[in-house]
Amino acid sequence: MVEPLSEVRRLGSLSFAKRGRALALLARGWDQATADSVMAALDGGDGDERRLALDLATYRRDVARIEEALRDPMMRRAALSSARRVPVSDEALLQVLREGNRREARGVVLIMQRHRLVAQATAVIPLVIARHGVGLATRLFATCDLDTLERHAAEHEAAWRELLARAPERALRVALATRRKITADEGTLFCSRYPREALALLVRRDALHARAIHALAMACPAELLEVLRRNDWTVSLASGPLPSGSPPISTLPAEDVLELRSRCKPLDASADPLFRFLPLTERERLLGAELEQAATAAWSPRPGMEARLATMPPASVTRLTAAALIPPVDPDTRRKRLRALEKHLDLAQLRSEHEALGVATDRGERAARMVALVRSLRRGADPATCASVLAEVEPAWHGSSRHLVMAELAQLSEHQVSEIPVQTYRDALLTTVQSRDSNASTLAQAERAVHKAIGEAILRDSITRAAQLLGLLVQIRLDPRVRWRADKAPAPGHKPPSMEYLPSPLRIAEGLAAQLHAAYEGVRLDGTTPMLGPVAVGRYEPEAERLILDLLLGRAPKTPRPPRKPVTCNGPLDEVMGYVPEISLKETALVDALLDRDDTTDPHKTDLVAAISRSAPGRWTPSQRRRFTQHLLRVARDAGLDLSRRVKAIGRVEDAPLLLELLPGAAGPVAAAILSRCARIAPPTAELRRLFLERARRSGVVGRAAMSALNVLSERMPGPFDLAPYRELLLSKDCAVVNRKNAAGRVSAAATVEARDLLMEAWRSEDLHPSVRPDILAGLLRFVDQADVRQVLIDGITAVPDTWPLLNPGSRLLFPNESQARPAVARGFVALAEALVECGDERIASTAAGVCIAQHDLCSEGLGLAIRLLAEARTSGRVLVQTVESLSRLPDDAGLPPWQAALARLVAAASGVRTWAAARLARLAPRPRAFRIALGLAQKDAGLRLIAAASLKEILDVDLVEVRFDKELWSEYLALVDEQPARRSPSTGKLKDSGLAASLIDWLIQHGGLAAALSAAELSLQVDKQLRDSPAWRARLDAIRAMHADAAERLLLADT
Repeated sequence: MVEPLSEVRRLGSLSFAKRGRALALLARGWDQATADSVMAALDGGDGDERRLALDLATYRRDVARIEEALRDPMMRRAALSSARRVPVSDEALLQVLREGNRREARGVVLIMQRHRLVAQATAVIPLVIARHGVGLATRLFATCDLDTLERHAAEHEAAWRELLARAPERALRVALATRRKITADEGTLFCSRYPREALALLVRRDALHARAIHALAMACPAELLEVLRRNDWTVSLASGPLPSGSPPISTLPAEDVLELRSRCKPLDASADPLFRFLPLTERERLLGAELEQAATAAWSPRPGMEARLATMPPASVTRLTAAALIPPVDPDTRRKRLRALEKHLDLAQLRSEHEALGVATDRGERAARMVALVRSLRRGADPATCASVLAEVEPAWHGSSRHLVMAELAQLSEHQVSEIPVQTYRDALLTTVQSRDSNASTLAQAERAVHKAIGEAILRDSITRAAQLLGLLVQIRLDPRVRWRADKAPAPGHKPPSMEYLPSPLRIAEGLAAQLHAAYEGVRLDGTTPMLGPVAVGRYEPEAERLILDLLLGRAPKTPRPPRKPVTCNGPLDEVMGYVPEISLKETALVDALLDRDDTTDPHKTDLVAAISRSAPGRWTPSQRRRFTQHLLRVARDAGLDLSRRVKAIGRVEDAPLLLELLPGAAGPVAAAILSRCARIAPPTAELRRLFLERARRSGVVGRAAMSALNVLSERMPGPFDLAPYRELLLSKDCAVVNRKNAAGRVSAAATVEARDLLMEAWRSEDLHPSVRPDILAGLLRFVDQADVRQVLIDGITAVPDTWPLLNPGSRLLFPNESQARPAVARGFVALAEALVECGDERIASTAAGVCIAQHDLCSEGLGLAIRLLAEARTSGRVLVQTVESLSRLPDDAGLPPWQAALARLVAAASGVRTWAAARLARLAPRPRAFRIALGLAQKDAGLRLIAAASLKEILDVDLVEVRFDKELWSEYLALVDEQPARRSPSTGKLKDSGLAASLIDWLIQHGGLAAALSAAELSLQVDKQLRDSPAWRARLDAIRAMHADAAERLLLADT
């Protein structure tokens, strides 16, 4: 018994690197009786020995002892660390979630996430949300199954984000079901992956971002066009990536592409994403008109003309530009024309224009001409022409246009650079390297250009040329301005490691490394060039040049590793402090020597606390940890040190009684840090809570810290949440107001009967501070289903200024708590709103109406109140508009009330030039069908019969597509048109169902009248011609001809 225990204690004092393995080997060699006796003896010791016993149980995989430690609040955190390595029962983890604090619950959540315990994570999500909030449940959302994630995605943003990442198709289903407002990135994701399903998100013209519209236009253009036609919408379109292969829009009929382009307006005036999909003849016609318009506007072309020209084939560009260059103009206009078109002119056209303008006398114009000449080479110039033009533009390398010309040179193909002399490359590249105004971007373009030339030379087996060009590449790579990896570019003012300048191997040189290396030695730059004279190529060490060359040729340089200097605590202070991180984490055997030195532990000479990481003391022996704690306490006591260092030292102490000894007389920030630290590490006792409670009565930093500490400690206290300390603060006269507000919020979060009684008592208290009243009202909203609480809320919201925002229409997601049924809470909100709309305050009344409507699926009484508000003539304009707008957002199946009374008032106000009413009606246009019908009827009642006919006809056209036949709506429309035929508009709906066509046309024939006859004639022409040749349809056509001469003429013109 004594020998194993003494051996355990001896091994426990070893360094971290040796201690774990030694204890594991020892513990696994014991029998059960020896293990039980040793662990029982250690359990009777101090905290360090109890943790040592838990480590031994972990080595032996003793699940029972680990679960027993999980039930002990003092050992729970250490036991959770063991539970990550040794699987424990689900019941043990569930008990920690029920009884533990938030930090301990987080440990359980991490275990479930690490071991992918899907079923367990799914089961505990409601418990974690109820006890610890949605924030902690975020990690469980990453672990639970997709069905559970989909259920929570509608209410919790974290679940929505996780579902979007794991199963976008399910996220799209949730977005459609809940009518969620999606972001631009979400909409683009849905429309890119599931375009036809995501098309249902386009419920308003602005429902999807322009990038999402681009994805729909590329994936399902026909369906998108159908939606835009049906609703007569124009949407915004952004540029985006083109799909691989042949996109569906390329097979769309030309007239459909034109209409889609007219309905999708580019977000950026300089971009026209759909232009490239128009027929070539149409593109040439449009660009020809644009060029003519630019000529009449002194060559100020429309934005995007260059981008549209870039989508055309070279032959078309040549024809268009040649036609634009024909008209004779004065020199100034010719220069403007040249600037507008020079990017699309070939070499011959450019030289012709330059000759017509004469010799350039301006330096900027000369530079622009040289850039244009090199750019024109990309339009199919042969190698010889490229070589002659680059020799011609040699002055550009010495001027400000160097970067532009180098960028154009880098764009030439490998075939085009095959005849460019090495001397031309040498003049261009060495001048670029040696110029101070060349930046990293210019050098990168130079490297790209010489890469192509080297690759072309190797393909032609021109090893000497490749070696000469390789020498130029080495000079570029030796320049410190070159960054070989853009994502590792150093921050300004920071010098990056030298290896970040080193290049990747030239893959084109594989197999030729030896020949290139040999040829390089013969042609290496030795200091002079014919054009530039002496060249400073010897600025760098030969070793650096050899290293660059070896790396370019794919040879791994052998760099000897210097011997590692041993870590010691005997050197100078600066040297030892550099070793501190390694000593504290790896060389833990040297920790005692580190703490023995007077200079390293002198806080006025060094900051040992900052040098040692927070996790390092966990690897030390108990005696080393105690010595470090004494050092932390010395730092905390030293008034001569900076307060921030003292506060950081307090945050590292693990012994609460020692910290509490520092509290009397401590400075404010130090006392606040002590209280905050003790709340997290001290055992949760009533005495400690009393200390926090007394300090929380004060104002200032100590009072706020004590209040936060009280909240933390209350979460850690065993048993149900105790409201007693918060009662003292909330009802106290001498408590700081900020802490009384905090107490009110904490009581509200409890959402229990005791919490409600305490809030009601505080409200009735004569000593209640006015600033605390809004916090109490916010807490009482959780109990809105109770009549006495509602009366307090009515009195408070109407009496306390600026409390109306508490009535958030989205509050149905915040309430109720677990003991309340949602319909009861919804009815409570409706009852509260019903009283508040009578208060006379428009802000309160309109917000209350929105609250009622938000509960529509839980409480039908809310819609009843909305109906009453719409019907009452005394309802103010603001309340009326807010109510109509809230109701119009509801789905068609929500049991919508009659709209006519309120809409008639809005339409009348709009017809009376009431600006607010007109603006609101414009915003309410893309609403559900029931609302649009009511809007059309309200326009009719207000005397706006032409607009009413157009509104009803738009609905009827949509009904044709959706195979719906509404006789009453057709009767209303025909009555308006029969009064005045000019109100009739052609049908835009596509009649696809032959059964609907037959029944609708028969009804129109039976109805009679000019409008019915013309509508029947139009609709019959949409029926398939073979079907119209049947006897039944011939009889229908004869009946239509007999209805009115205009209908007969319409059918005759269609037949001819």
